Amino acid sequence: MIIKSKMLIVVYVVASLLALFFTWYHVPVYLGKGLVEANRMFWADALFNTSPAGKFLAVDVLFLAFVCNLFMFIEGRRLKVKYIYAYVVAGILV
Repeated sequence: MIIKSKMLIVVYVVASLLALFFTWYHVPVYLGKGLVEANRMFWADALFNTSPAGKFLAVDVLFLAFVCNLFMFIEGRRLKVKYIYAYVVAGILV
């Protein structure tokens, strides 16, 4: 059981580091513009353009979905939830 817990910790840490790298890879475009202007540009790009901001949000959401589904699957099996795969698939469809 301890080995499984340590492996799960490793998976969560690796996923978080990958998410950090792949999201912040797109941030330098906005650096040096000042707090207000950088935020305005980021959200305008994220909502209306294909841009580093949109890619940042897409990557962030995909990593969040991966970690949430992993957590839901592991906890669902531990708690003996029936049809846990249906919840994972439903979450993907949303």
